[in-house]
Amino acid sequence: MVRTKKNLYLTIEKLLKNSSFEQSSVSEICKLAKVNRSTFYVHYVDKIDLFNDYTEHLIAQVERELISYQKNLERTGVLPSYEKLLMHVQQHDYYYRFIFSPNAPLQFYFQYLRHIQTMIEESIMLDPSKHINADLYFAFQRTPILELLWNGLRKTFLYRLKKLTIS
Repeated sequence: MVRTKKNLYLTIEKLLKNSSFEQSSVSEICKLAKVNRSTFYVHYVDKIDLFNDYTEHLIAQVERELISYQKNLERTGVLPSYEKLLMHVQQHDYYYRFIFSPNAPLQFYFQYLRHIQTMIEESIMLDPSKHINADLYFAFQRTPILELLWNGLRKTFLYRLKKLTIS
């Protein structure tokens, strides 16, 4: 299963980089990944299900990368976690370009938003003594995160992480 997923993930990355994921069929994906279609269907319903699993994989990766910053938010400040997030986005820009593109199904965008919300809620739960309103906190955190992602993608990451400052 690990090798199968890895091959399928690499194939998704290749297709997203070539802007051909939407047009690809399960048969094409399996052929590129060197995975039998029957094996594919044991694990996934369709290519959307595969893409959702890939999204879960990327989100788990972001969570692992950001967890140390979230735990020490007061000591490190917000900027290091944004820098880490932008570095992740830069590494996987093909994915973010796809989910923020007008051609991508909205479900991918909303799935990503739900994951961001879950990450923010989990960071709030790290210190329940602060009595933070999760909905308001999410609203204030979501906007700058999405704006940074959108600007970074729109300007092809011409921003240097060093130049990012929070007033």
